[in-house]
Amino acid sequence: MGELKNKVAIITGAASGIGRAAACLFAAQGAKVIASDVSETVYDLEKLSDGVIFPVQADASSEKDVDILVELAESKFGNLHFFFANAGILGSVDGIFDQTVSEWERVLRVNLIGPFLAAKIAGKRLALNEEGGSIIFTSSVAGLRSGRAVRPIQPQRQD
Repeated sequence: MGELKNKVAIITGAASGIGRAAACLFAAQGAKVIASDVSETVYDLEKLSDGVIFPVQADASSEKDVDILVELAESKFGNLHFFFANAGILGSVDGIFDQTVSEWERVLRVNLIGPFLAAKIAGKRLALNEEGGSIIFTSSVAGLRSGRAVRPIQPQRQD
């Protein structure tokens, strides 16, 4: 056991990548982890953790789901210490000209509303915890540069 013994963490976007690695690392360091993702592959984590990772299929952009995650963490394990708001999506790879409004709204819900909900809901609980706690936000390299080149639009001459 490590430095996170008896700490309670929620990690969103835990089915793969950074979220999955974080859930395993938190568990290896002694934390009890609620690992959530919209993908049912999050349930694979339970086999890796000797019962300290509790997988939950949930949507980090849903106020109801985030509230349920916090309630579940506290009822199952005790005071919440960490909320790792890691869930994020890239959206359509078709480029901005072909992306639908509903696709863009989904990106905004997951990537912007999701972290807001983590801060709002978990932050309120962490503020009441005498031991304190942390909210961790992940950002993607996709926020720094585009993954797809878009051909420049050539202005049309008006003669």
